Amino acid sequence: GLGIRRCQDLPPEAFGDPTKAQVLIVVSHRWMNRHTCDVATSEFPQGLRLHTMVQKLDMHFSSLGIGKGRGLGERWRRFCQSLISGRDVLVFFDFMSLPQQGIGSDGVVVPRSEEDEVLFRQCLPHMGVLYSMFPVLVCEEVTGTVGPYTESGWCFFELQIALLGCQLDKFSSTCGVVRQLARPP
Repeated sequence: GLGIRRCQDLPPEAFGDPTKAQVLIVVSHRWMNRHTCDVATSEFPQGLRLHTMVQKLDMHFSSLGIGKGRGLGERWRRFCQSLISGRDVLVFFDFMSLPQQGIGSDGVVVPRSEEDEVLFRQCLPHMGVLYSMFPVLVCEEVTGTVGPYTESGWCFFELQIALLGCQLDKFSSTCGVVRQLARPP
């Protein structure tokens, strides 16, 4: 399979219609590479981020999540979501949803086109809306060469906005970073 690719390199069928989706999820994650977002490792040849994100989504939208969760309410919700099987789930993943710079096979940076740059700049000021209005899936895992999720300014911003918007309960309640926020002082 292929790893994570930037928005401009994806086929049109990779993008869903938010008006038809039963569930829209926004992913908050630490970029592990400025131009590819994800990194392949010997354990995760398609990329650590892709693996962890798919694994977490499977726990909510496939039979793997049945019977899992804290409490009866979360278990029931996961059971109902597993019936959807991911068919009507739309995932906003920044690198694959907004135009990005890339890196060519020759190692040279591939900039956004002028049109892509305009679209990117139009979207950027509104990112907080996504994290405050839609359920957020936190993917905090990083490789040893990258600082922790919580040390990234973007991740801190996304996490705080999602916390203020009460958008962490559905898909991130078991995440270590979120559990730390929920602890009383």
